[in-house]
Amino acid sequence: MEKSAANIKIDDQTNDDPNHYNLALGIVLTVLAIALGVVLSFYLFFPAKVTKEVQYPKFRLIYASSSLLTVTCIAPPSVLDNPDNWKLTFLVENPTNDYNFLYDEFDAKITYKDTVLWQADNSARFYQDESAQNFVDATFGALPDSYNEWMTNTIMNDVASGLSTRFSVNLNGKVQISHHEEAQRNCGKLQVSCEDLEIKFSGGFSIGMLTATSDACAVHLQKSSC
Repeated sequence: MEKSAANIKIDDQTNDDPNHYNLALGIVLTVLAIALGVVLSFYLFFPAKVTKEVQYPKFRLIYASSSLLTVTCIAPPSVLDNPDNWKLTFLVENPTNDYNFLYDEFDAKITYKDTVLWQADNSARFYQDESAQNFVDATFGALPDSYNEWMTNTIMNDVASGLSTRFSVNLNGKVQISHHEEAQRNCGKLQVSCEDLEIKFSGGFSIGMLTATSDACAVHLQKSSC
């Protein structure tokens, strides 16, 4: 039906043809089905790229040699035992099911109050499969004589002030990451920081020994060229 008023023409007829809506609905459902099929196919063929990111390796300081640095805080403070050869052992874990890690060029440093006291190089590279665990040793020598007095005095002052006697252990190295089903690989500089080494005292807080606790270390990975 048409209505006219001045120069305005209004057509109030409505197209109620059901075939028009069925056709539109069919087109929408077809497009959705195609899109869903593409997403599912991509997921099936490239699951790692769609759902997973590379997880960092996990480091934990788990063991220290039975013969370690021993100090006394009885005035004057001094070093009672300063072994020529001792080591720290780390548990290194690959937390992924899809990636392999190749580690290389590791070095370790132990600091107290930002002063480097020990250094060690671990040049042996090692390979790690998916979900694998490895033990890595860092071997250190005796504390240099030039640091004996400074370290014992600093520790005595920290103990008297109720401060922590924790040392910082830092590992630096390179890691190559590769997917177990793909040829592509990524490389990075690995930085590991542990706060699990400290002087623990016994015998009335007068004699302390360097002791390791089993805490997780902080891990940072910076991408680099392979």
